[in-house]
Amino acid sequence: MAGQYDRLKKLLETIKPCVDFLQAASVIVGLIFTARSLNYLGNQTKILGDQTKIQSDALVATQQAESAHFALEIAHDLDDSRYEAITIAIQGGRDEKPHNSKVKILKKSGGAFTPHQVDQYLGNYDSIAVLYSYDLMDKNMAYDMFSYGAEKTYCNKDIWNYVVSERNASKGLDE
Repeated sequence: MAGQYDRLKKLLETIKPCVDFLQAASVIVGLIFTARSLNYLGNQTKILGDQTKIQSDALVATQQAESAHFALEIAHDLDDSRYEAITIAIQGGRDEKPHNSKVKILKKSGGAFTPHQVDQYLGNYDSIAVLYSYDLMDKNMAYDMFSYGAEKTYCNKDIWNYVVSERNASKGLDE
């Protein structure tokens, strides 16, 4: 039995360097495959990043197009003939000095318009405000397209008093 043990020990000592070499070679090959995999993953990550950028740019372009659509739709409504008279009156009237904020708008104060007509007109600016506050309308576009009309409307004393009275009347309903 001792002879067999010695032969087995000698065989193991003979093949041990080969096994060590195979282990080292396996580790090296494994590291090479790992490096290649990491390189591949890096390339895939870059491709994914590029695709995400393209999708993000497309989303921004879509949002800008929708913003323009909303703005043009409201501008079209405000330019409609049904608002021509109230727009002229709010902006100072044809015979008045331009930018006259004292022009009477409502019939009850000597103007030509009913509260319903004023509410319809103001509803357009409410829509702008909602779209603006939810970032559905580009802020620069909203300013460029509607600030003049909004300012004239806001500064008209008759409109101002009407809005304040409506807000005060609705306070009790909101509670």
